[in-house]
Amino acid sequence: MADDVLSQAERELLASRMPATARPRPAAIDPHERGRRAIAAAPTTIPMDRVEPHDFKRPRSVDDEQLRVLSMLHERVARGFAAALSIAVRCPARVKLAIVDQPTYAQWLRGLENPTCLSVLRAAPLSGELALDVGLPILFPILDRMLGGGREPGPTVRRPLTTIELRLASRIQQLFLVELAKAWRDVAELVLSVQRVESDPHAARIVLPGEGVVRANFEVSMGTVRGTMSLCLPATALRSVAHHLLAPAQAGKCPAATGETVAQLSRQVSQTNVTVVARLAATRVPTADLLELRVGDLIVTHQGAHQPLEISVENTPKFLARAGALQGRKAVQIEAALDAPPEPAAP
Repeated sequence: MADDVLSQAERELLASRMPATARPRPAAIDPHERGRRAIAAAPTTIPMDRVEPHDFKRPRSVDDEQLRVLSMLHERVARGFAAALSIAVRCPARVKLAIVDQPTYAQWLRGLENPTCLSVLRAAPLSGELALDVGLPILFPILDRMLGGGREPGPTVRRPLTTIELRLASRIQQLFLVELAKAWRDVAELVLSVQRVESDPHAARIVLPGEGVVRANFEVSMGTVRGTMSLCLPATALRSVAHHLLAPAQAGKCPAATGETVAQLSRQVSQTNVTVVARLAATRVPTADLLELRVGDLIVTHQGAHQPLEISVENTPKFLARAGALQGRKAVQIEAALDAPPEPAAP
């Protein structure tokens, strides 16, 4: 029987002389089986410092520290834009930074209304394009105020803007862009320009739907009217300035004070002028009486003639004093220091 078994050399010689079509083909390996074999061949342990969590639905391309710096920058934008908008519409307006997070571009689009007023921006030296969306529920009341109306809230309008309305809306956008460029000066000198305006947000297409972006949402209120503005910063556009996003945060960390720095600060503070105000009295007057005031009329307050006055330094109450005169000039004599108001409790 041993003579009937072919040796290894004989089997290889026989296989080499067989035609190609007659050679046995290796059995097909199931893809799942191939994956299991690859996992089995991989190292069984992976160092934990090399493991990073990844959310495929919400990819993160900006780390937490950079996101915090972006939040600080856009809080400045909110404060500056609120002041500029109040002047433009001639009434108090509030702007609050609601959220700064990292959705995908498709998720950002799903949060917008249609129709809307979406501007595609160019922000050199950032690469690519940015997007600024102004919701119609707040934009139409702003335009009404600019045209002299809007004293009372009107019905909600949902339609694309007309040519004239687009020109007025561009003024509001320019106010926002000016504040955006100011806030970003510590990171980059942005040169902002509007490339086009879309009423359908899906027509913008500044990046692919699955790419990550940084979203900064602002809540805008004007009287009883409220709405949102949303700024979209693609992650690809931020890569060129990513290392600069840590600079403002590093600059905000105060080094340990030395004797020289304390002396220098003391010299600078000692030469600084501050505003000191003595508040004589305060009262409320009906508007009808205020309109009828004439020269010689008296306004009686609830402040007693011998009660101490409140002294404020840079609009902060600091002292109590008595009114008097010295060398022919009005003067006050400090009698007591006011306790500092308690700091608000942390939320």
